[in-house]
Amino acid sequence: MQRNAGTDGLKIALAMMVVALHASLFTETAEYLNYLFVNGLLRIAVPTFFIINGFYFYPLIARNRPFAGWARRLAVLYGIWMLLYLPFYWPAHWGLARDQIGLLEKFVFGYHHLWYLVGTLGAGAVLYLLRRRSDSFVLTAGITLFIVGYVLQALGNYAPIEEGLAGYVLNSGWIFRNFLFFGFPLFAIGYLIAKHRLHKLPRRDPQLLCAIFAAALLLVLESTVHYLLHPAKAGVDMYLSLLILCPLLFIFFHSRSARLNTDFLSKLSTAIYLTHVYFINILLNTGWMEQGTALFVMVMFASTIVSAVLVWADRKWNMLF
Repeated sequence: MQRNAGTDGLKIALAMMVVALHASLFTETAEYLNYLFVNGLLRIAVPTFFIINGFYFYPLIARNRPFAGWARRLAVLYGIWMLLYLPFYWPAHWGLARDQIGLLEKFVFGYHHLWYLVGTLGAGAVLYLLRRRSDSFVLTAGITLFIVGYVLQALGNYAPIEEGLAGYVLNSGWIFRNFLFFGFPLFAIGYLIAKHRLHKLPRRDPQLLCAIFAAALLLVLESTVHYLLHPAKAGVDMYLSLLILCPLLFIFFHSRSARLNTDFLSKLSTAIYLTHVYFINILLNTGWMEQGTALFVMVMFASTIVSAVLVWADRKWNMLF
């Protein structure tokens, strides 16, 4: 099995960024530094994962492969990990209507980080349905939906409605952080990169690196504006600059010529993503540690060791990752 070393290495870095985000890197330092990373630079991780998934989804459509097999594997993966995390989200008071609704939301949209699996499945389904539409339609639809999600996020952050159904919906992250407004736009970009072989264009690394640096500055500027404007320093998932930065970052790494003969790094990145919240929950709930850089280091170490063992153990069944 020939793997792209640049992309698999990037996936490891992205998994580390997700761990750093959930551990709230630099909490113990300056508030702005923490915000700049947790609600800024580290937010490139999940969008780039969606782009990578969309890129590798292209052969399924190009070769007219059945969608059901791809979807079934993701659904099984989602079901297994939702079951493994069940003790962390099962409501303490089952009789309360709000807890029942919350549980239903988690089943539909995913617990914590597992929303990414639902987002990938839904994004793939939408793209499969649009596979016969023009590329310009797919791209326009994706960007439009992302902007709609961005606006919904802003409404929740800056014009919060505290009461009633509208308030409940707008203050729920799943209203914008879902397969339609978040997953599909980036998934579609990855698909179009593969279809038009943008990663095969003549390499101009200096220009590409300058473009990545400029897009990263735009992300820093966007996150700084949110930091200055929002009195409560609310979390932000969606930035417009991600639509530029993440595709450029993926193209840069995927265009490397190095190859691997194993999928270990790819599966390890997935395993770290899926397992790390276990260690965060355990360390925080038992009071051993608080959020911050030390938590990131401990969780990264533990999840890497456990993930490596699980990837090795899962070689025959290929079900967990």
